[in-house]
Amino acid sequence: MDEDREAHPESDSAPPAALPESVKASLLDLLESKDPEALLRFVGTAIQYSESNHTGPLPAPDQLIAYETAFPGLAERIVRMAEAPHDEVAKQQEHDRQIEQTLASHTTRYRTTGLYMGFVFASLCVTSAIYFGAHGNLAASGLFLAAPLLGVVSTLITGRATADKQTPKDN
Repeated sequence: MDEDREAHPESDSAPPAALPESVKASLLDLLESKDPEALLRFVGTAIQYSESNHTGPLPAPDQLIAYETAFPGLAERIVRMAEAPHDEVAKQQEHDRQIEQTLASHTTRYRTTGLYMGFVFASLCVTSAIYFGAHGNLAASGLFLAAPLLGVVSTLITGRATADKQTPKDN
């Protein structure tokens, strides 16, 4: 018997279950009859197959209990290990959100400052054009009026071109 266990180490995993007397009698009759097909049918009905599937970052609950029983504290370490990537993702998402808020705030301030500067520039140009026009220098007056006018027109043209690039066409 020991030689058989050494040759087949997987056989010492669990003792065979005790068979009920009626099953033993049926099996002995089949073995004596030497009918292989009947024996295969009998074995096929007696064999029970079970399979379980588990997916996820943690082992199945029964395996987690087995780990905890074998090594106390191991289940807690496994759970912490599975939670760690989720904590890192949450931290990264919070960091990304803060960066986006800062970027939006700076962009708004930049655009507002640009609007104010453009208004001051246009006001100075129009005021200068009025001054030079009142003093008889029409060429200078025209140049001072052309500067804000060209700025507005070029902004409208480039703004339209930029908007066309950013908007997907429905083709």
